[in-house]
Amino acid sequence: MFFGLRNRYHLRSLLIGLLWLWAVSVPVSAWPSFDKNQGLSGTHAPAVGKLLVAMPSMKDPRFNNAVVLLLRYDAKGATGLVINRPTRLTLATEFDEQVSEQRGHDALFWGGPVAMNRRLMLVEQQVGKDSSGLLSPLLGRLYIANSVKLFEDILKQDPPQQRFRIYAGYAGWGVSQLEHEIVRGDWVVMPGNVDLVLQPDTESIWPQLIHYRHGQMALLKSPAALEVVKTSYSM
Repeated sequence: MFFGLRNRYHLRSLLIGLLWLWAVSVPVSAWPSFDKNQGLSGTHAPAVGKLLVAMPSMKDPRFNNAVVLLLRYDAKGATGLVINRPTRLTLATEFDEQVSEQRGHDALFWGGPVAMNRRLMLVEQQVGKDSSGLLSPLLGRLYIANSVKLFEDILKQDPPQQRFRIYAGYAGWGVSQLEHEIVRGDWVVMPGNVDLVLQPDTESIWPQLIHYRHGQMALLKSPAALEVVKTSYSM
């Protein structure tokens, strides 16, 4: 009994020490601070194009091990897409003859629990290429298709001319909701990266980002994931 209590005491001391080391290793300017009138501020505060990485302590089962790309963040709330949840449905199943044969086997992704009947497309567009105002900029060369015709045209490209991904539904937060979840420790904010968002191996995205957070750099096999965490810790 005494041995168990002593071990728990040492474990508690170790955890407190690790938390202290983490705190002093991150510049004060990078700590998110919350103001009910202005939201979160700091270099690790949320913004359009940034990633929300669910912490292991996340209590909402819908977002366990989730990585969310923020599409909107303002005083009215936030919206985003879960980028690492492919469904068993394929684009051919969802869109039938509207999708090219080469992309028909691609998965439809679960973007979040809101408006599950809605489909959103992220598409990579080369810099300087005319989009005729049919694309909304999001992150570097990553855009949201905001035209039904463009959506259909990209689906039918044969052979495909650009990378894209389609999501069912999205994640949404009301006024100050996301800020409180971040302060509570549900999410950590990291910079976005186009190659990470569109990489084929989506199952490895969360483990690589979260394990780096815990110091396990050896797990970072994806160059895109490495770029994200290098940028995150240099801010």
